[in-house]
Amino acid sequence: MTEQSLYRRLVRRSLHRSRSAAVITALVVLLLGAIYVGIESVLGALGNAPLLISPADAIAAIEKPTPVVLVGAAALAVLGVVFVLLALLPGSRGRHELPNERLAVVVDDGVLAGAIGRVAQRASGVGPSRVSTTVAKRRGTVTITPTSGLPLDKAALAATAQEFVHTLEPRPSVKVGVSVTSSGVVGA
Repeated sequence: MTEQSLYRRLVRRSLHRSRSAAVITALVVLLLGAIYVGIESVLGALGNAPLLISPADAIAAIEKPTPVVLVGAAALAVLGVVFVLLALLPGSRGRHELPNERLAVVVDDGVLAGAIGRVAQRASGVGPSRVSTTVAKRRGTVTITPTSGLPLDKAALAATAQEFVHTLEPRPSVKVGVSVTSSGVVGA
């Protein structure tokens, strides 16, 4: 295994969540359901009273469903769709990869947001407490509260922040938007 392929594998493992918890949960639920059906079948074959419902009554309820059976079936269908989506969709974490030839570099979205916010704060000339930044998978948002009476150039701030992100080249790429609050605060 080459060093680059090892780095790609490490980055992939850092960026994506494991699906094993969803798989284990689904298998345990399926196993418990199979055990319950087996117990009810054995009790029915021996002529004993069922724990909840006999197999014959369950089949009759399915053939002529009542509202309770329909609600239960809908709930199971929704649960099934959730498990299928958990199994098929990639579980991503709040992290981005930064390209580097020598290292595998993965940064948390909070760290990336802090860096973008610091660049926007310096470009705007306001205090650090008046800049709020969030980063999601492909979108970053910087909110700046200006000093009263001193307008800020929103387009220039957005260009500065986007240029900084462009130099970092995070993967997946992040598009940064800047919003300036309509009411400012007194002081620097």
